[in-house]
Amino acid sequence: MAYKFDTSRKLEDNMRKVARDQIEAALHSLSHPGDHPASAIHDARKRLKKLRGLLRLVRPGLGDTYAEENAALRETAHLLAPLRDAGVLVKTIDSLSDSAEEHEGAAEILGDLRRWAAARRDGEMAELEPERRRAEAADALEAMRARAATWEIDGKPGKVMRGGLKKTYKRARKGHDAAKEGGGSAELHAWRKRVKYHHYHCRLIAPAWPEALKARAGMAKHLAATLGDDHDLTVLARVLEEEAEETGLDAAGLRLVQGLLRTRSGLLRQEALTVAPQLFVDSPKGLAKRLARYWALASPA
Repeated sequence: MAYKFDTSRKLEDNMRKVARDQIEAALHSLSHPGDHPASAIHDARKRLKKLRGLLRLVRPGLGDTYAEENAALRETAHLLAPLRDAGVLVKTIDSLSDSAEEHEGAAEILGDLRRWAAARRDGEMAELEPERRRAEAADALEAMRARAATWEIDGKPGKVMRGGLKKTYKRARKGHDAAKEGGGSAELHAWRKRVKYHHYHCRLIAPAWPEALKARAGMAKHLAATLGDDHDLTVLARVLEEEAEETGLDAAGLRLVQGLLRTRSGLLRQEALTVAPQLFVDSPKGLAKRLARYWALASPA
């Protein structure tokens, strides 16, 4: 389902259509996991994040509806999050394979660690009752689909959009400032979420000026992905610290993996701070006004 507004539709109509499309796509993934349940969960969680991004864009015009629906989406996401988290260690260990080539014995150590992480994942998945979680998430989304058809925007579309754009971009910009000052893993993870929402906002209004807004959305997506990869490294480092004995690795093996994690994390954070300045050069008020104006010019509805 395309995650973008139609310049021929009014803002309220766009909101309802995008919400319906994303809910139905999430429902399809939850109901048809097939042979790749992890991919289905990943897709459903992406749809939930896109829905939250949509709500943030039109937040100034939603009144109490925003808080109610955002809370509902957060609860649904919490149902599915453990299913994703169970498999993140394997994916993160795989991302270290290129870094391991320079270290003798690293490939074998990572192979042993991956086997432990895969067994850990399988054990957790058996306890998490994935079918029940998918069913409960689907029920929540079915109820939201009915409510979304009646969502209303109160206020002038241009003012509503400016407010939504400004709030999310301002938070992302503050996250950049915190990162420049040496923010830790928690601050970087929070920054990543704000950047992701800004990315979604640029995608939604991209039809107003595809050349400029698609490029901006791509830059934000790359930054968010870089910060997300760094967060996964942080999770793996924490698990290794807490469950060192269970991994079966000796002290030297653990030190080697921890060194690979630090090196990879440092590179990712450096990359994020290199990319970010171009994205956050504008003031929140100036950027929101400009992007909302693009939409107003392209959408006479």
